[in-house]
Amino acid sequence: MGQGNKIEESLIDPQNENEQPQKSQRMIFDGLTPKVYWGYSVGHVFNDLCASAWFNFLLFYFSKVLKFENSSYSMLFGQIFDALGTPSAGILSDKYNTRIGKRIPWYILSYIFVLLTFVPMWCYPILNTFLPMDNDNFRNFFYIFFPSIFNFTWAFGYIAHISLVPSMTCSRVNRDTLNARRNTFTFIAQMLLLLIALLLFQIIDTSEQQFQALGLIVAVIGSVCTVIFLLTVKEVPLTKACDEAVKNIKHVLKLREGDKRQSLLLEDGGKTKQEKINQASSHHESEQSVVLNSKTKEVIENQIKGSQENKMKSEEENDQIDTSQVEEAEVFDKYGNKIDDVIFNKDQQEGYNKFEDDEEDENQQNNGQVKVKASVLRGSRVGSLSESIVNWKQWFKEKQFYQYGLVFMLARLFCNVVTTMMNFYLYYVIQINGEVQEDDEVKMTFSLALVPLLLYISSVGASSILNLLYQKIGRKKTYTLGVVLMLASLIPMGFLQADNSFLKNLIYPLALVVGAAQALQLNTAINLISEVIGLRGAGGAFVFGAYSFLDKLMTGIVLFAITESSYYKNNNPTFIRLVTVVIPCASGLLAWILILFGQAKDYDPKNKNARISRMSLGDEFVQ
Repeated sequence: MGQGNKIEESLIDPQNENEQPQKSQRMIFDGLTPKVYWGYSVGHVFNDLCASAWFNFLLFYFSKVLKFENSSYSMLFGQIFDALGTPSAGILSDKYNTRIGKRIPWYILSYIFVLLTFVPMWCYPILNTFLPMDNDNFRNFFYIFFPSIFNFTWAFGYIAHISLVPSMTCSRVNRDTLNARRNTFTFIAQMLLLLIALLLFQIIDTSEQQFQALGLIVAVIGSVCTVIFLLTVKEVPLTKACDEAVKNIKHVLKLREGDKRQSLLLEDGGKTKQEKINQASSHHESEQSVVLNSKTKEVIENQIKGSQENKMKSEEENDQIDTSQVEEAEVFDKYGNKIDDVIFNKDQQEGYNKFEDDEEDENQQNNGQVKVKASVLRGSRVGSLSESIVNWKQWFKEKQFYQYGLVFMLARLFCNVVTTMMNFYLYYVIQINGEVQEDDEVKMTFSLALVPLLLYISSVGASSILNLLYQKIGRKKTYTLGVVLMLASLIPMGFLQADNSFLKNLIYPLALVVGAAQALQLNTAINLISEVIGLRGAGGAFVFGAYSFLDKLMTGIVLFAITESSYYKNNNPTFIRLVTVVIPCASGLLAWILILFGQAKDYDPKNKNARISRMSLGDEFVQ
């Protein structure tokens, strides 16, 4: 595929209406280069490292290492400000434009504030030398204010980075490549954080110094990656290159549709009515390179016959094509290879729609023309609720909005509670470091980093086979498998004993099973939500934004309730055991029940008709 930004088509000057495509030239989709791809890939590494440290170690570090009594408020306010930061970042980054772009300024501000708030949270030994950290009021302010600002500004970096993708390229292939590489480095960053912790817990004796070193190393690695991103990804020229490519693509689309309509008019002379219908149907299918099933062909032919027999009816009636019977069709190129869409931003799409409407108005005057409405083939995904939602407020009237909102929150809660409480379980329940005395200094050891690492490695491995599982057994059964693995791992954790070395060591294989369960449940839940809610339309973005807000809020509230309990503060092993096992199991089971009774269609391996191309002519431009 190479860089993915060029194919065998022409770069046409939109000012020259008579210029025709030449096969020897190439259509350019954007200004992306290998350097930009790799620079963008590492642009979120700092945030990923910080997020991994937040959920894996921060609460344990605050409450048990530093013995900060109000550590629960740190987590609560951090999650609240994270929830508030996401929509705020989206609104503000769209509102302002600068010399260096719309997203990069917010990215830079986010990096500065995240750096200035993340490092102090982990560097207590340094701060204690010149700040009154022994003062309770100051400590309360410090460990609530800094986590709040950290999470709020972290969201700005996340939104700014991910929002760059649609403005840098109009090719779905290139966007998928950017997102795939970004996700790859997310995995690398999270695994790297756990490996660093594993090493530090082995070579440094004092827990405070271990976490201080962890915070500083994260800051250094993250800063290097941020500088690489800023030096390689120049938003303004990349955005201009994408906009210019969109103009050329729209011009080519206009020329091609005009040529196809003209060829239909020139070739239908002297033919019978049935021959014209058959020719138009065959010509349209071959030119659009769309493979349709028999039912779709029948619907299109019926529409063509209707337009011929009723051409004396009103223009509005002639334009109506019933898409309710059209099954989804996969899109292929002329060689039989599956191809993807060219995607336009909102403003770019409006321009294309305008030229489409103008062309259709002009061709309505040709009464003898046999028309096949392209909208049949450019239809949205069947069954997606967001396609029928005009105003985001309509979502509040949809039962599935609440149903799948609960599914998302519960799946996330299962993952977050297990990840956050695992160190407490290891240290106080099965006492993996040995017997715990009430006044003993907490020491972070090799095992306290190894178990989270095993959990994460297993999660990544399970994620890599998800598509295979969907094809073999379907998504709902895949989620059911995740529930089975969850119960098979968490229930035994309820019976592991600190005084039995054999049972204690079972935590290592059980961690692998828990990680696989997390991956299967969370990824499948998101996949099912996308199927029902849809990713397009004005409503889709609102839904996922609302779900993210509620997820972060719910996680903060649940963890706050746990850590405010007197049993937790007294390190009660029975309470910590129940919390680590019961809450995740209850969350996963409830989400499973909601999915079983939900309306999401399961994966059908026999159905090859996956989707309808949104822009069938545009598909020819994508490799």
